[in-house]
Amino acid sequence: MAERPADRLKKVREERFRTAAEAQRAIGVSYPTYAAHENGSREISRKFAIRYASFFRIRLDWLLTGSGEPRATGAIQRLFDELPTDLQLEAVRYLEYLKTTRNMPLNAGATTAQPKAVTELSRSGDRRGRALRP
Repeated sequence: MAERPADRLKKVREERFRTAAEAQRAIGVSYPTYAAHENGSREISRKFAIRYASFFRIRLDWLLTGSGEPRATGAIQRLFDELPTDLQLEAVRYLEYLKTTRNMPLNAGATTAQPKAVTELSRSGDRRGRALRP
């Protein structure tokens, strides 16, 4: 039988936590939600998949499809790993934003909400005090 996302979630959870309850508390999701994702009775939504991938430091596509290796390697992954958790989540949100807007015409992307960090940077300027383009 092919491995499901639920099976992969359980596999990475067992590397760090003995029980699903320990994992759900650390991740900050409700026990019924986490347990349903791990036992396969509820499909893992993209929102939760991103959260689990970030928390367990695994590749999102591996969690959802099983393709490739569970963990990314290389310089980009090392940089990502060095970021505090809140910045990791912001980076994931920004990458999702880029993915959804990259094929859009330039003027169509203007009304799309940008991640908080991008909006704040555009208002405040860069680190040297220079104004950035909106």
